[in-house]
Amino acid sequence: MVEGLDNGLGVGLDNGLYDGLSQNDAGKFLIDDINFNNGAVPTLTGSASTGGAFANARWTLRPAGYSYTSAYWTLTNMNAQTATNPYSGGSFMFTNSDAQGSPGTNVTNEWMIFGPYDLRSFSTINMIINSYLRYIPGNQVRIEWIQTTDIVSRNIATPTNPAWNIFTTFLATHGSAGIFTQINIFPNTTYGSAGGVSPSPSTSYNGLQPWGKNNVYFRFRFNASWDYGWAISRIRILGTK
Repeated sequence: MVEGLDNGLGVGLDNGLYDGLSQNDAGKFLIDDINFNNGAVPTLTGSASTGGAFANARWTLRPAGYSYTSAYWTLTNMNAQTATNPYSGGSFMFTNSDAQGSPGTNVTNEWMIFGPYDLRSFSTINMIINSYLRYIPGNQVRIEWIQTTDIVSRNIATPTNPAWNIFTTFLATHGSAGIFTQINIFPNTTYGSAGGVSPSPSTSYNGLQPWGKNNVYFRFRFNASWDYGWAISRIRILGTK
């Protein structure tokens, strides 16, 4: 256990169990504040991408103002600080499927994992993320969770690992390259077009939730063909008791 850069205790830099009252969310406890601009790193990353320059698609730390250009996608000054943009201005993790290249049969399947968390004293969990996702129908973009004492064996390179449970699913683009958007993430929800939220089928989640459990890990997974990508600058995990 080490001291994180935001004065939290946890595994790795800035990834800890804070368990302090959140200043901005009354009645909620801040379990973790994963801020990539403050030196946070994933507990683990994993890849099952195939075809093309698949290593180019892996979750990678990029600086504020990062730009990328290809024949099909141009990104300029990503997450750059502006006076009117309260959610931007820092480094971010980015998985870029376009950088893997053609043909369309190439598969991008990348994830990053955070934890473990002791959630036994919590009755609900939600997240707040600062994010830019460019989505194409058919992509599988999810936040997932698992309870395990052997995360290494759960970090295997398979397209789908059924041991992981779905926390949230994204089905539409949100944010932009220059201005990441802030989304309050609730479990058992699907984030669709125009920022709308609708309940997901209960069968997708098997009635399981991460709160009330120990040794919980969260996984951010982007699974696509040769498409676009997902960038995240900050992840806050909150809970109520």
